[in-house]
Amino acid sequence: MMHSAERSDVDALVLWDVVVNGKAYIDELVDFEKEKFRLLGTHPKKRSMVEAPQYSDLYLSSFGWEEEPRTSPDSTIPAELLGFPLTEQLFAELNRIYLLTISKKPANHILLIDSNEKASDQRFRAHLKSMDSQLAYRHLPSPQIWIEDINKVMIPNEVLQSVTSWISEVYV
Repeated sequence: MMHSAERSDVDALVLWDVVVNGKAYIDELVDFEKEKFRLLGTHPKKRSMVEAPQYSDLYLSSFGWEEEPRTSPDSTIPAELLGFPLTEQLFAELNRIYLLTISKKPANHILLIDSNEKASDQRFRAHLKSMDSQLAYRHLPSPQIWIEDINKVMIPNEVLQSVTSWISEVYV
């Protein structure tokens, strides 16, 4: 969205569970990961390699099987978050995201979908409306794909159907 606001040729934009504030998003993921380990009564640091099946180090680290948690050279940034690599560059880019400061219309037509409504989402919707875009909003509760057990996540058919029908409405 930040890049589309810098251009004038984007007609339609779909925003699904958009990250409005990158720093808050990272904090939310870190808190979620801490809570997950607290509920499991474990921490990656406490697991030994003996407990792990014999797979690659990257695969193992995604499940927390390592003797010491890996950190970046900066040591304040975790090397991974919820099993995904978190490079210093990605950390910096996420921290730069704050969509409430965008002042130019990012697209003529915007579909905003959220899975779990928060107070910040209402402010973001109001901000998008103030930019003279045709805004369509859908609240469609669905699993948070990146934090659910990958083996239990279903394809979010309702969300995909909503996007398809919205595109059809905009371009008919």
